[in-house]
Amino acid sequence: DSAVELLELQNGCVCCGPSAGELAGQVKALATGGSFDHVVIELSGVADPRVVKFNLEDGGVDVDRVVTLVDAPAFAEQWMSYDAMEDRIVDEDPYHPTSKGPAITSAEELEADPCAATRKISALLTAQIECADVVAVNKIDLAGED
Repeated sequence: DSAVELLELQNGCVCCGPSAGELAGQVKALATGGSFDHVVIELSGVADPRVVKFNLEDGGVDVDRVVTLVDAPAFAEQWMSYDAMEDRIVDEDPYHPTSKGPAITSAEELEADPCAATRKISALLTAQIECADVVAVNKIDLAGED
């Protein structure tokens, strides 16, 4: 049987939520229970990888590298935004009423990750890129020349 176990955390933010301190223990249990070369932890687009890396290392889990995926066409607009994440919630209108920018997150995602709600989009993007050992850029074919 070559099936690999997928562990999906449902208890909110792994940065600051009630299960944040439990992540290292869950990763250790998963790694101990199988013969893995690597364990990949995929965060939501609003998570701060610096905090998650700290929580993992504080719990005794070695973090080999952090990979950040950048959406090329959206990056320039989001990088120059002064909006907070809560200003860009997806609703019926593709543009949030208090912002001129397109919606980029859902109310459910921010409820699961309350520490991201008031954070400025540009600050979150900066944190994600600065923490990265590898930055992968996707959708480059859809990005403008600028």
